Amino acid sequence: MSRIFTIETQTLHTASLRVRITRVDTFQFVEAKRVFADAVTAASEAHGVAEDWDSTGTAGVYEAVFSSDVDREGVFAAAQALAVSLSASDVFAAP
Repeated sequence: MSRIFTIETQTLHTASLRVRITRVDTFQFVEAKRVFADAVTAASEAHGVAEDWDSTGTAGVYEAVFSSDVDREGVFAAAQALAVSLSASDVFAAP
């Protein structure tokens, strides 16, 4: 099943994406966090922008933020790449 994630832009040079890790056992949750972190890094490196990610404080919800002082298209492209890479997995859902 495909998932759709909303990309938010706080500034011209920042885009973020929030996902929720669905109810899974502890091992699957840890693995999902690793998959999320790796996907964030891959999207950032592919588009040459900075990245940061963290929990939003809500259980199982994580936010990735992409930023660049000069490449606003790359910021949005990185967020899109992350959304696409996570959309095929049933472990991730929109918050």
